[in-house]
Amino acid sequence: MSAPCSARSALAVAPWQRAVAAVVSGVAFVGAFPGWNAAWLAPISVASLLWALAGARARIAAWVSALQAAVGFGLLVHWVSAVAAVAWPALVVVMVLWRVALGVLLAALIRRPWAALTVPAAWVACEWLQSSVPWGGFPWGRLAFAGGLGWFTRAAAWVGADGLTFLVACAGVGLWQFTRRRRTGLVTGAGAVAALCVAAAAAPLVQPHQVAPALKVAVVQGGVPREGFATVEQERAVYANHLAATRAAVSENPGLDLIVWPESSLGYSAVSDAPTMAQLRSLIAAGGVPLLTGTVLTDSGDPAKLRNRAMLWNRDGEVAAIYDKQHLVPFGEFVPLRSLARRITPAVDLVGRDFAAGDRAGVMAFRPQVSFGVLICFEVGYGDLARRLGDVGFLVNQTNNATYMRSAQPQQQFRMAQVRAAESGRTTLVAATSGVSGAIDGYGQVVPGTEVVENRTHVSVVSVPVVSGLTPGLRAGAVAPWVCALLLGLAWLPRRIEAGRARRGPAAGADAAGGVS
Repeated sequence: MSAPCSARSALAVAPWQRAVAAVVSGVAFVGAFPGWNAAWLAPISVASLLWALAGARARIAAWVSALQAAVGFGLLVHWVSAVAAVAWPALVVVMVLWRVALGVLLAALIRRPWAALTVPAAWVACEWLQSSVPWGGFPWGRLAFAGGLGWFTRAAAWVGADGLTFLVACAGVGLWQFTRRRRTGLVTGAGAVAALCVAAAAAPLVQPHQVAPALKVAVVQGGVPREGFATVEQERAVYANHLAATRAAVSENPGLDLIVWPESSLGYSAVSDAPTMAQLRSLIAAGGVPLLTGTVLTDSGDPAKLRNRAMLWNRDGEVAAIYDKQHLVPFGEFVPLRSLARRITPAVDLVGRDFAAGDRAGVMAFRPQVSFGVLICFEVGYGDLARRLGDVGFLVNQTNNATYMRSAQPQQQFRMAQVRAAESGRTTLVAATSGVSGAIDGYGQVVPGTEVVENRTHVSVVSVPVVSGLTPGLRAGAVAPWVCALLLGLAWLPRRIEAGRARRGPAAGADAAGGVS
């Protein structure tokens, strides 16, 4: 009797109802992220998608999840069209493909026991794959990066970014179960919220300990004269803005230990100009304050390529450490399959020279036994790069989001930095050319008075603790995908056991019959 009832239940959900639920899920999905910052919409997005997938076969699950992802990611990453019109639909197609695979898997999992664990595990696994493939992946749209989590962001110190995704998805499963009048719904949802609260409240227990006096650091946002791709005139204007702001910061704030400039603050035209570099060295030596710059320059090993480089200048105006960006932006800093891509659109040639990727972690020795870690631009969204930094004293995220001003992209990336700060328990300084800049404490909370969202010149002077120790959340990222894969494997174990028993049953009966005869 259960099979016919199940069939009637599935048929009771009309295609238009599934479509509406998918669209609601997509809209709620984008609403959970900056700039709406309504994190409470994230579980609603999950629950709406599960409602649309309930009782669906693989083909139906595929188009439902494709519709949800097209709406959600289409709105979430619309800002990428500022690079090239074709970039937006191309990126959305890639995201849709991953979410179709997730949707088909979810439709199968919600028919099996332990959906409260296996559905969140599938979500974490999908986000991990999406952030890895193709060409290094794309971390946008992870539930952990939903905006407006506020105090709950602290939970990342225990569970990491993957754990935040797991708990948010788990809350969504509970909400879906509740709408289906299942008793487990309240238990699942309440359990997820309780775990989030406990982990957030207990975050101080695993905070790294301070090992050196706090540093006085100036974060400089110079501003850009206009939004868009850089020209020689714009590069020089950006450099001049940061230079002037730094002079003022040094004169007005005696005792500075470090000055941080954003990505591309020292553009290609500036770094290749000897008088400009002499001027910079003179400023550093006169102020006696080390300076971290973001630089674009020709790769010494391959003159046909560029390097996106962070350079630490010591008090004498000499380069003390460098970090070359490891995770390059496909079709932004390099063009995969360029000859093929050119047949689709000539816009790929806007990237005239590919960048070469670095192969070392961005750890910069600042003083004896004091170091800090550098992540450039959207590298802050990748947990593996943060883990490679190891036990550094604090973090710096240099970025240049001028192309995406007047969109939600800078706020979305700043939110990633908040999660990364809470996950590692380290103060994180975000330096952007045109916003969003700011300082984030080790709990993922913005230091009051430091956040700058407008495209203008601003200097924030921050007291930065130098800490040591690795949080459970930072360590968890290395094993979370494998734990989730194990959970997904266990989801099919009961059915395999039952199938094995069913196969053995007739054979055993036949043997018994043969023995009697």
